[in-house]
Amino acid sequence: MKTLFVFVLALCWPFVGLSQTDQWSEEDWEPLVDEPSRQDLLPLTIPPEFEMEAIPLTFWFPQDTHDRSNGSRLFGIDLNHYSPASTPIASLSAKNIRYVYVKATQGVSLKDAKFGYFWEALGRLPDRQKVARGAYHFLSSDAGADPVLQAERFVAYVNLHGGFTSEDLPPVVDLEWDITHRSDRDRWSYRTPRQIVNATLAFLSRVEVLTGTIPMLYTARAWWRERLIPEKDIAKFARYPLWIADYGNKTRLREKPLGPHGVTPTLWQFSDKARISGARSGVFDANVFSGTEEDFMKTFFQKVPGPVSGHTSP
Repeated sequence: MKTLFVFVLALCWPFVGLSQTDQWSEEDWEPLVDEPSRQDLLPLTIPPEFEMEAIPLTFWFPQDTHDRSNGSRLFGIDLNHYSPASTPIASLSAKNIRYVYVKATQGVSLKDAKFGYFWEALGRLPDRQKVARGAYHFLSSDAGADPVLQAERFVAYVNLHGGFTSEDLPPVVDLEWDITHRSDRDRWSYRTPRQIVNATLAFLSRVEVLTGTIPMLYTARAWWRERLIPEKDIAKFARYPLWIADYGNKTRLREKPLGPHGVTPTLWQFSDKARISGARSGVFDANVFSGTEEDFMKTFFQKVPGPVSGHTSP
């Protein structure tokens, strides 16, 4: 199976030598500055529907969690370089935020300059304030951005800031509109559906080998349709939990997100306009896990054989 992926990707991407994940320094990445945020990209997921909403798009923590988190719903947020440094990390748990995903890298050479600050601050929280943390990588379709090298650079950058631990959420690949500040065209539009699927699988497979953890796929059904990827191809990702972005009013009314080919997602991102009560500024992506605390632990902390330490290597 590995031989097949290597062969296919060799046809799709220019060859780039594989890296070691521990030979880099902070200066080997360029900071993200004005690349589009999820707040910029994810309105593209909203279908033209106008029904009343059950979960509000402008979602307040903790007020809007109280009627929905009766032991069967767990809420979380995302953080990135657009998130204010004043985000109240120490009080997230008190605001009924159970988990946080932090953007680490994009493509081969771009880093989120606030990743280290947020990642390390979350890791230092005492038990009474602890929230689960996870790191994600934005997969690029750039011609020189080999997906295996992207995986290695992602893990290497997390390693610079303490690495993954057994208490962390699984790493995530963000697969969606790859739009830069120079062009509003999705760079995945230059790839065939087969190339997109194979590149993503190669990234996920490499991250799993490097971290010893089954990673998760973040995507949007609207993007799959736009890229003409057969929805049945989601079955090729059956090994990996699915995190779906769906902001539609109809979805929030039913509280049932739409995954490709009817697949039930593990996480649902339902808003890019969430706010934290008491925070001085900032809007956040909000997510919900449907299940109990026990379900949450069983879902996100499955490991596979492989290195799981602060400094993983190929």
